[in-house]
Amino acid sequence: MIMAEIKLTKGEAESLLDFLECNLIDCIRSDMEGRLIVLPCKVGDTVYYIPSYAKKIYSGICHCISIHSGGIQVHLYDVDGDNVSLSPKRVFRTREEAEAALERSKSDGT
Repeated sequence: MIMAEIKLTKGEAESLLDFLECNLIDCIRSDMEGRLIVLPCKVGDTVYYIPSYAKKIYSGICHCISIHSGGIQVHLYDVDGDNVSLSPKRVFRTREEAEAALERSKSDGT
């Protein structure tokens, strides 16, 4: 994590706190109403995934995220350029996160 010191005037600090408070309240309200979605990545990200048919980690580039009545799908291009569509539960931002999930699935027997 990169940390930086930012110098703000009292007015700037108060404006920033007001902005953060309003956004936090909106996020909490949206979550309570079932309207908040936290995506595993953004379009253009290189991600790591574990398909249901393999107990192996692959990488791909996200080109689309779709939301529909059946849920959320993350659409990737794999290293061969083929389209892969997955549940967000199978998509990870780092190889380390994917490795940890793979280890958990091995110990769970899933």
